[in-house]
Amino acid sequence: MEMIRDALRPEQLDKMRKLLAGEPAQQVPVMRKKRDFQEGADRVAFENRHQRRKLRAVGIALAAVFAILLPAVSQAQAPSGISVNETGRHTMAVQTLTAVGPSTVVSPDQTGFGKILTCSYVGVSHTGTPANVLSIQGKVGSAYYTLLSTSSIATDIVANLSIGPSITTAANVGLLAAVPATWRTQLVLGAGTTPTTTGYVTCTMSE
Repeated sequence: MEMIRDALRPEQLDKMRKLLAGEPAQQVPVMRKKRDFQEGADRVAFENRHQRRKLRAVGIALAAVFAILLPAVSQAQAPSGISVNETGRHTMAVQTLTAVGPSTVVSPDQTGFGKILTCSYVGVSHTGTPANVLSIQGKVGSAYYTLLSTSSIATDIVANLSIGPSITTAANVGLLAAVPATWRTQLVLGAGTTPTTTGYVTCTMSE
């Protein structure tokens, strides 16, 4: 026995004495570490779930705000009489004619919106021999100036005028220029032989 005792280190002898005395092995510190680790992991998992719920709630709230604000922004930017579609083109009817005789008729002022402006005269029907001219006019202060005009129109046709930075300048068709901040259309319904005109003018803004 003395030989065994001499061969063992003090801490080994201490363990043997405790085992012989029936004392449990010293496992408490290890078990405590495992329990502490599990509690920490559970706490981190709980905090992550709580954070995800908060982020989900914020995302839902932001989506609701955007759903409310975006239509209002689009409406605030659009000029009067405009309809906006998903293709980025904005069309408005600016003048309507019903059996109108010789006269000069103008649209309400429109607000520049987009990069390219195209206005179309659409003749539906007429009597006599009309001589109609469509113009796009800009505005400075209270004065209007003509940017582009069609040639004289005497039949029921579609005549287009286009203005923009990518438009090729061509007489009675197109003008390479920026669209004014404020503009309108003008129709001069010329005097012929008892003329009347039925039709309309539409304008399209595109990005």
